[in-house]
Amino acid sequence: MPSTYTTNLGIEKIATGEQSGTWGDTTNTNFDLIDQAVNGVEQVTLAAAGSSGSPNDLPITDGTSSGGRNKFIEFVDGGDLGGTAFVQLTPNDAEKVVFIRNSLSADRTITIFQGTYNASNDFVIPNGADVVLKFDGAGTGATVTDVYVNLTPTKITTATADVTTVNATTVDSTNVEVTNIKAKDGTASATIADSTGVMTIASSVLTTADINGGTMDDVTIGGATPADGTFATLVTTDVDSDLIPASDNAYDLGASGTEWKDLYIDGTANIDSLVADTADIDGGSVDGATLGTTTPITEAQVDNINIDGNAITSTDSNGDIEITPDGTGKVGIGTSSPTELLTVDGDMTVAEESSYKTTTQNLPSIKPSLNLDFANTKKLDPRITFTRTSTATYYDGVTHEKAEENLMTYSQDFTEWGAVNASVTGDTETAPDGTTTADTLTADSGTGINPLTSYLLMTNNPLYLV
Repeated sequence: MPSTYTTNLGIEKIATGEQSGTWGDTTNTNFDLIDQAVNGVEQVTLAAAGSSGSPNDLPITDGTSSGGRNKFIEFVDGGDLGGTAFVQLTPNDAEKVVFIRNSLSADRTITIFQGTYNASNDFVIPNGADVVLKFDGAGTGATVTDVYVNLTPTKITTATADVTTVNATTVDSTNVEVTNIKAKDGTASATIADSTGVMTIASSVLTTADINGGTMDDVTIGGATPADGTFATLVTTDVDSDLIPASDNAYDLGASGTEWKDLYIDGTANIDSLVADTADIDGGSVDGATLGTTTPITEAQVDNINIDGNAITSTDSNGDIEITPDGTGKVGIGTSSPTELLTVDGDMTVAEESSYKTTTQNLPSIKPSLNLDFANTKKLDPRITFTRTSTATYYDGVTHEKAEENLMTYSQDFTEWGAVNASVTGDTETAPDGTTTADTLTADSGTGINPLTSYLLMTNNPLYLV
């Protein structure tokens, strides 16, 4: 009858009457296998990462020394495997508890299983971790679990601790993963939501707090004692109290290049000094102010008076502009020291189509005179200048007579004269006075003398000089 083997360790059981003379060797081998299973330490080198369908084999071979039988197994590699390593313990009906260390390079994890691969039945060994795993030997549906998943020690004393879970709470050197935080008597203190990590605290009294993100809703800061703080960004829709700086004239609201947009104030704005790019003041008063100190203002509208550049105009339809000095004050144009109610220092031109009025009020009793008798000297008074754009005709009464001294009837209108062998066309040529009042005398063709005659009607006994 052939030998059989134990399920879990593969120890050979010699059948009755078998292996005469050699059973001692088989028994010694069995002791070696037991020794390996109880305290064997093995370093297994993985040549490749493998996969869930083609994993690295960790066998427990019947009757022969093999890596899967050892008590402590350390997985190593000859270089980065390029991904997660997959390892399968065989056979799938062997029940075994084993210590395993993941010493793979490049921070690679190990996925270890026993039956047919199923993500819910395997166990992932973090890189650098030591674990104690239980293989339940349930065949194709075998599972691999952490022996210490529900470890409940009476007391643990350690200088440092790296604990994976404590009552479903993950604790390591930097993290504590919990769902609920309670007081010693069981009173709920806070909850932490999965996925978002949001902590909801029933009540909290903090001596100091450094909050670097998130939101605080419906919270009063400085309720009992005013709080000091620095806010890189403060977002609020409502301030239900006075907003007062800690000290006077020390802090700015905004900065050059980082300015607030619109400012709405329903009340009085008390500002020591105001510098504004533009201002639209629709009411109130501006007292003791200078406009255009650094840069002149370009236009000012005061009631119905508009000052724009060099022009002062009235915006009222047909509105008058009144300048009234106070008391004994005077108005000066071109001078800062007027001597009269209105003093003009410079030339003043009145348009020809304009009219103006003068009064005798306050005129001096001595009236100046100006000699305009230039007919004899044929010269203008030196105080009078006269120019024209065309040549004038001088009437001296001898060689040229003035029109009012020419008493001949129709002397300037030949159309009233009698023309023989000729025709007269009136107002066709330029007369000496520059007007088109001269006539044209045109002789008939083929004629000789073309007389032009006028008749003088004489009464009884008059004297006529011709």
